[in-house]
Amino acid sequence: MMIEYQAEQLLESYLHQRVELVSCRHVVWNNGALGCPEPGKCTTMALVPGYEILFRCGDEIFSIHTNEHGSHFILATTPPVHLGR
Repeated sequence: MMIEYQAEQLLESYLHQRVELVSCRHVVWNNGALGCPEPGKCTTMALVPGYEILFRCGDEIFSIHTNEHGSHFILATTPPVHLGR
């Protein structure tokens, strides 16, 4: 799937390391924050179809949240990291 490949490339670029795909599942996010709300930041208040994509890098698991079209990729950390695109 193209979305998985794009997420992999963005995460590897951010981490400067190779990652391994663990899983990819279709989700419907509650709003435009894609499951990663940021205090004080406005977002679309509508359901957003997308994907949660998990990658392994060493002993760590990284979760990438994206919309269905792959125009937004967010590394689900605190605070969230917006990756390219």
